[in-house]
Amino acid sequence: RRPASMMMIAGMLRGGKGSWSLEDLTAAFTPLRWLAEYRLAVAENDYLRILLGSHMEYTVMPGNDMLSNSVFREGSVLLICPKTGDYTVLDPLVTWQRDPRESLGHIYLLRKLAGDTAYYIEEGVAGAPSMIRPLEGSPFSGNLAADNDVLSRIRMPELRFQDGKTINNSYHNYGIIWKGGTSNIFIADNLQTEKTCVLKTYENPGGSFDVNYTLFLNELKLARRIDHPALVRPGRSVSPACGTCMEMDYMEHGSLSDLLEYNGILPAEQCVQYTMEILDFLTAAHSQGIAHNDIKPDNILFDRNGRVRIIDLGIAHKFLERNEAPSGGTVLGTPGFMAPELKPGVSPSPRSDLFSLGVVLFIMLTGEMPKPGDYAMDLKHVPVELALFLKQCLDAQPEKRFSSAHDALESLRDIRIEPRRAVTLDIEGTLVTNYAEKSPRPGLTEFIVYCMDNFDMIFIYTLLSAGEAREVFVSLSSKGHLPASFMDTYEYVEWQRGAKGSIKDLRKCKFPITQNAIVDDMQEMIPEDQQHRWIRVSDYSESRQYDRELPRAARDLSELFRRDSITEE
Repeated sequence: RRPASMMMIAGMLRGGKGSWSLEDLTAAFTPLRWLAEYRLAVAENDYLRILLGSHMEYTVMPGNDMLSNSVFREGSVLLICPKTGDYTVLDPLVTWQRDPRESLGHIYLLRKLAGDTAYYIEEGVAGAPSMIRPLEGSPFSGNLAADNDVLSRIRMPELRFQDGKTINNSYHNYGIIWKGGTSNIFIADNLQTEKTCVLKTYENPGGSFDVNYTLFLNELKLARRIDHPALVRPGRSVSPACGTCMEMDYMEHGSLSDLLEYNGILPAEQCVQYTMEILDFLTAAHSQGIAHNDIKPDNILFDRNGRVRIIDLGIAHKFLERNEAPSGGTVLGTPGFMAPELKPGVSPSPRSDLFSLGVVLFIMLTGEMPKPGDYAMDLKHVPVELALFLKQCLDAQPEKRFSSAHDALESLRDIRIEPRRAVTLDIEGTLVTNYAEKSPRPGLTEFIVYCMDNFDMIFIYTLLSAGEAREVFVSLSSKGHLPASFMDTYEYVEWQRGAKGSIKDLRKCKFPITQNAIVDDMQEMIPEDQQHRWIRVSDYSESRQYDRELPRAARDLSELFRRDSITEE
């Protein structure tokens, strides 16, 4: 019955129906409720690493020698039933990998096979990090033969609220969505208001009350002083069943961190809009003498209308109160987002918030953190209209930044962003036959001139190295097939192939995907979630006089961006 229910859903999704009602989806997924009972786990030496979510992992010691006697290959991913101990090893369909420098690992799904070579992609999202490795392992089933205590810990770590339980006749808890050092966050329904909400609990070993408890309560106290619609306002919910807990609105559209993880970077116009909304909130907070002190993508959420909402006043600072100087050991922000003057122990201020906001804007525009030191100089991929604004936000000397969030907001209102477009080009089989022959495709000169006239950026994304690509273009230019100025126009995209990647991910261009398009002859190189940005040309591997693919590609590019313009309007 279980495989049949999966096939039912697959049939629905491939059946050609335009949209599905809640009743349709409920009918399809109800037979799969059994999957909710299972846990994903990774076998590591003598313990199991349980994967509770993308940012939540915990370890369980099975209490026998099953993991140490090579029953499982280290790194094997298991699907375990915590009720019975039955498991299935998912090798080689699923694999797991963790960088020794990182605390959390990453799940990779098998994308395709080429002989004994396996191509994996992270979490099954095309365009996400990928890797190539030899095909290893095979699926098999068994039973852990573990006692009830171990099975209970496999099902869930020790948490205050259990999945599917009603809390104090007030909330129906669905499950944990974030597990932190001193706080856990659950998603639940408020049974009185009939609205979905978030419950944030205070957790500390032994019920101790220390500076972390003060910071937890700080969020409640300071939120009452800030009157702004962007603030996700926490409300206290304390009862014998709930303990110390806060209730907050649930933000359906996730965080800026989630948005950046999927998109890489965002269009400049979108970045400006988000920045202005954050500055408007900071203006209100600073007017009450409160510096947020932890502006970062994880603390910037979006409501159902796509508007910015700000969370986490836990380490906010009352900068107008003289007795509020930070004490030794006080957390002053998140590394990378902290203004440099905070490290020696200077109190947070409106200008330190502006520095953090500058870091967030830089990340939205480039996909990278600004480099420490001279933060404001690495602006290669920043639209020229925003360069001065960013320099002022990121100045290492606080007195040289904007004097207030209001001044920064007014400065940003006056900035007009010109829409930008980019095109990304393959070389072999697309522009020329191959590296050895360098035979140009008919219409190459006119096509390159079209690209230079119509796009702000031209990226070269190819199997050839940067030196080989330049050699091809030098040869074509010397024979009159390319304008001489093209040599200084394009930007080469470094393609990490082999173990690091096997697809052409447009996010590597450091340009918004929605304003970019790729011209390529090989569909297998294009991620599934970026196929709508692909302009296909047939393979040009043999020199011939008649070929109309590049003129057609130019027309398709024009049509694609024309449709984009209509959609934006």
